[in-house]
Amino acid sequence: ASAGGAPAASPPSPSRPPPAAPPRHAYLFLLQPSADAAFLGCSPEKLFKIAGGCFSADALAGTRLRGETDESDVALAQELLSSDKDLREVHAVRDFLLGALEDDFTNVEHSLPFVLQTRHVQHICIAFTARLPPAATKSLRAAATAMRLLHPTPAVCGAPTRVARDAIRAAEPYDRGLYAGPFGYVSAHGSEFCVAIRSALLLGSTAHLYGGAGVVRGSIAAAEWDEVHFKMRPFLSLFPAPSSLVRRALLRYAWLRNLFVEELLQLAVAAWQTVSCSSSRSLPGRAVSLPRALLFAVKVSRPYFWLVTIWLYLLPTGQYYHLWSQARFWAGLLYAALPLNLLCYLMNDLADVDVDVDNPRKGGVLYGVVAHAAALRTAVPTAVLAQLPFLAAFAVWCGALQTLGWFGAVFAVNYVYNFGPRVSSRYAPLDLFCPCGYLLVIPLSCALNGLPSPSVPTWVHTVFFVVRSQLWIQTFDIESDRRAGRRNTAVLLGLQRSQLLLGALLLLELAFVCTSFADWGLQSFSAVSLCLLSLQVYLGPQTAAPSPRAIGTIFAVLGLGGYGLLTHVWLMGSFMPEDQRCALQPAFIPDPSCRK
Repeated sequence: ASAGGAPAASPPSPSRPPPAAPPRHAYLFLLQPSADAAFLGCSPEKLFKIAGGCFSADALAGTRLRGETDESDVALAQELLSSDKDLREVHAVRDFLLGALEDDFTNVEHSLPFVLQTRHVQHICIAFTARLPPAATKSLRAAATAMRLLHPTPAVCGAPTRVARDAIRAAEPYDRGLYAGPFGYVSAHGSEFCVAIRSALLLGSTAHLYGGAGVVRGSIAAAEWDEVHFKMRPFLSLFPAPSSLVRRALLRYAWLRNLFVEELLQLAVAAWQTVSCSSSRSLPGRAVSLPRALLFAVKVSRPYFWLVTIWLYLLPTGQYYHLWSQARFWAGLLYAALPLNLLCYLMNDLADVDVDVDNPRKGGVLYGVVAHAAALRTAVPTAVLAQLPFLAAFAVWCGALQTLGWFGAVFAVNYVYNFGPRVSSRYAPLDLFCPCGYLLVIPLSCALNGLPSPSVPTWVHTVFFVVRSQLWIQTFDIESDRRAGRRNTAVLLGLQRSQLLLGALLLLELAFVCTSFADWGLQSFSAVSLCLLSLQVYLGPQTAAPSPRAIGTIFAVLGLGGYGLLTHVWLMGSFMPEDQRCALQPAFIPDPSCRK
């Protein structure tokens, strides 16, 4: 377990002094659902307490050992209170509590930082008090409100909560279970809950120990490792120490696993057991579940945007019904939908970690994840292994050199787009044209299915579609891109001029489609896209990007229209030459242009 947080601003003036002599205290808890299973622990961290209309909570962070003498004890406490790193850690929790309580509680006050001592360690603590609002005087309602606002705290989840939680779910190789959850009671007279840290899960004759440390800027890995063991000393003292030979073997095993095995387990198995006590990366229990790892990979691949690669793959195959019986057709379609998008968007997410934190359209299953780089890197083995079976099959069907050259081009274009110095997605004007690398899906489809290359008008229409889609998406991200220092087309032009340029592109696309294709579906899609932009300009804000709800509505309309058009152009063979289309036209799909 780990806690993250940015350096806090200077602390606000406290409204009351710290307690004169904070007593030693800890919460003891035990949950035993059966005779051979129990979860127990000793936690110093109070989540909240409610009694008689009064609310109290603690911001607890930073750790030092207790001294062997009174003098050394005081020296260690002073060292803790003067540590910039530990103060940042407790201030992150303090700022979280202030933000969480200010809207739902009154008279919120907190103390200066002071040292809270337990038998083995001591921590920095900031005590909070507040009054319950009149509408939440009932004990159950008050406890539910406090639980909703405070759990999980930055001490066990990190900050900002959503990003940190996604990173933990992706990176931690086990299920926390009850660890770090709230334990306590609710009665007619009040409620009190602690955070279930420093705990043990007993299953038969096996004990699994849980502990963690807070990680902020300035943390040292070795010191955090030692801190975890300091905290878990009461539990560790109950078990015989392993011999030096066994200890070296366990450490060597853990090192090897963290380097390699842990990543492969995310794809290979659903559960894995270890017995390395209190390391937050080596806790026993269930490993990253296979469904969770796959769900994270799917979210990274942005399922909404599968439409683009599916469209490009199916574009040359219209009306070739015989392909439905060929394995290579379906293998290529599956690859274009998931593994290819996983690779491309994972590279994009790794390049845009700082930008995506404030991106209003990201965070769900369809439009992409918001995650730290560490969480995204856990998906790298998934992305790599997802490519291998498909590329091996393509090498058999199309030739090894052709497959290697094609994949090299895909990787190079995406690398330049995401990491190029002055030709990447961060700079105009190539930010609009680098996505044309998606067009490489078309030659893959032609090679796999033995089809000729599309006509020149088809290529031109596809470039129109890719460029205007890229610019449209940029208009949704102007604010987050500007804060990240990007100089792409939409940021340089601003919202209104970007929409004007987008309208001009849509008009050109509509004119080109009307003169080059006698297909009402293609013409209607371009016309509807132009109308949708006009409606967005008319109803939306003029100086800022649309709201997340408006973005979702626009995406829904374009997505449904895109899949509908995809079905239409495939069945009608809209991009095929007229003589070839009429030769393949099935009798049950009449086409007036094919009358003899």
